[in-house]
Amino acid sequence: MQNAGDQTGRGLELESTFDATSSVRLTGSYSLQHSTVTATGQDAGMSPHRRLFGRADWRFAPLWQFGTAVNHVADRMREPGDTRPQIPDYTTVDMTLRREKIAGDWMYARW
Repeated sequence: MQNAGDQTGRGLELESTFDATSSVRLTGSYSLQHSTVTATGQDAGMSPHRRLFGRADWRFAPLWQFGTAVNHVADRMREPGDTRPQIPDYTTVDMTLRREKIAGDWMYARW
């Protein structure tokens, strides 16, 4: 597809972090976005209109941390003129086990 030219975008994002305990931190965000092709007013496509993200980190022992994150992406439109089916929403879940200071300032993380 050829570049459509200028785009206009508007949106907002809310983010918060909460230390539930001295060893548990919760982080989350919610964002809204809408981009249009300036010349036509059509949705520019590809960018998610909504995104929800949440993360929990738990320091369960000195130098050890376990974390999990959930990312939900929704309402992505195709670019103008693209006749393929709508892009489905999706959710990913990631987990991390991290060990700090293995040797000097080196850290090991496993996903």
